[in-house]
Amino acid sequence: MSTSEEQAERAEQDRNFEEAFNLWRRLALQSPDEITFCRAGRAAQKAGRWMDAEEMFEEALRIHPMSPEVIVCVGSLFLNRPDGEPAANLLRAKQSFLRALKLDRTSASLILLGCTYRELKDPASAKEAFNEALLLEPSNEEAYLNLALLSEDHDRSEARGLYEKAIEIDPNYAEAHQLMGVLLHKEGLLVEAEYHFRRCLEINPEDYMSHLYLANTLAVQGRFEEAEEVYRAAIALPQADAAGFEFFAQFLEDISRKEDANKIRAAKPTQAG
Repeated sequence: MSTSEEQAERAEQDRNFEEAFNLWRRLALQSPDEITFCRAGRAAQKAGRWMDAEEMFEEALRIHPMSPEVIVCVGSLFLNRPDGEPAANLLRAKQSFLRALKLDRTSASLILLGCTYRELKDPASAKEAFNEALLLEPSNEEAYLNLALLSEDHDRSEARGLYEKAIEIDPNYAEAHQLMGVLLHKEGLLVEAEYHFRRCLEINPEDYMSHLYLANTLAVQGRFEEAEEVYRAAIALPQADAAGFEFFAQFLEDISRKEDANKIRAAKPTQAG
């Protein structure tokens, strides 16, 4: 591995995606190959540079137009990008995943296709894709999680079982713990929900949303001192936003601490921050 590659990977590890993108793009332009262009595209995507990401993936496709890996990269970009026309983006994502699956039928591509169908409001096709992913890879926790998301609206009991299966396969699957906690909270099972939010924070102590979910769960149980402690930990995180400050302020107001609530609102970060 070259020094530049090491620098690019280090930048990714440090979540400095702007620098990672610039380094990978420079490498790709110096020695063009589809893998390096894809690395540049993924870094651009994580930096929110959607047009740059598209350009990098298109360069990769020009080099290797029949690479399922590159085609999946294109699909993932259009599934997740917030700019442009949402319906057109989802159609491009769907077409990309279907094309990749014709070349190589993998559980990962099927899950992405299923997620696209879910966004397209086609739950039957989404379920079919997730179930096929499980046929190819029976212990795929991500497929179980996505099936649970499909089940939540019509069968919470089924959704709970699917989340439990995902967690059984990977006890450190933070997203499954968080979604299970949210579902249990909706059902009024606050102690059980608390357990899953705490597991999220054991797995990732800087999980901002799990801090907020846990604080709310404690507040609903009347454990105000603990809730306040968790809210303060949440707003101290680098990713804390105005909404989190407002949740904390509203909690303080609800327990008759208007002055403290005003102090939190005064410290609220701006939208840009």
